[in-house]
Amino acid sequence: MKDFWSYDNKHRISKSGERWHFVSCTYFDDILPFNETPYSLYFRNDNYTIFGVIIFEKKKDNPYRDNEVLINKILNNKDFRNNLLDNSTSEIWKKSWK
Repeated sequence: MKDFWSYDNKHRISKSGERWHFVSCTYFDDILPFNETPYSLYFRNDNYTIFGVIIFEKKKDNPYRDNEVLINKILNNKDFRNNLLDNSTSEIWKKSWK
C-alpha cells in the first residue's frame, strides 16, 4: 500500500482566532478500491502545543465526505477536537510537505 501526504496550504483560523495546520495522508492500493483504503487527517495549532489526528480505516467510513466540513468541525468544535488529540502525532510534523 502506498501513501500520499498533502499539506493544506490554506490559512485556517478558528473562531477563537488561533491558527491551525492540517495534513492528510491518503493510501492507495492496487487491489483495494480507493474508498476501501485508509485516510488520516492530522492537525496542530500554530505554536506546536496541540496535536491530533482523525483516522478512518476506510475512506467511505468518513461521515463528513467533504474535507472542508471535517476541517471546520475540528477548527470550531472544541469538544470534537479534544476527542482527537494525540501528542504522539507531533512526530508527523517533522516531515516537510511544502
